[in-house]
Amino acid sequence: SVHPGSYVMSGSINSGAPIYIKVSAEYNESSISKILKVNEQINKIQPKAEIFINKFVKYYTPIVTVIAAALIIIMPLLDHMNFIKWIHRALVLLFVASPHILTLSVSLAFSAGTDCASKHGILIKNKGNIEKLSRLETVVFDKTGTLTDGVFKINNIHSEDGFNNLLEYAAHAE
Repeated sequence: SVHPGSYVMSGSINSGAPIYIKVSAEYNESSISKILKVNEQINKIQPKAEIFINKFVKYYTPIVTVIAAALIIIMPLLDHMNFIKWIHRALVLLFVASPHILTLSVSLAFSAGTDCASKHGILIKNKGNIEKLSRLETVVFDKTGTLTDGVFKINNIHSEDGFNNLLEYAAHAE
C-alpha cells in the first residue's frame, strides 16, 4: 500500500482508487529497465550445449536434405519408377529428422530453467551457469549471512584426512 509521499516502483499494480505519481527517474534508471537489460544480456550469451547444437544443425540439415533428394531421385529408378512412394518416404524423413526440434528443445530447456529460477527469486545472468549447475556435486556455505532463511542441518560429514571427530572439532572451534 502507498500513502502520499511513498516511493512507488515501476511495474507496480494499482488495485484501488486512482492515484497520482510523480516520476522521479528516467526509464533508463528504473528497476524494470535494468532487469530487461540483464535479460537481454542473458539471451546474447549462448551455453556450450546451444552452441554445439547450432553447429551440429549447420551440417545436419544439408545432409538430411541430400538424403531426402536422393530418395526422390534414385530410389524410384530402382523401384519400378514408383515416384509417389519415394516422395512420401522422403517427406516423412524430412519431417522426422527435422533439426528444428533439436534447436528448439535445447533453447526451451534453458529458457524454462531461467524462468523457473526467476519464479523463485533467482536471477541467472548467464544460461551457461545452468550447465555448470548440472555438474555440481558439493555446495559449501559459510555462516556470514549468505543463507538467511530455512532450517539447515548437517546430514553427512566425509573426512579424507582422518578427522573422524570433525563435527566435534567444528563445534569446539565455533
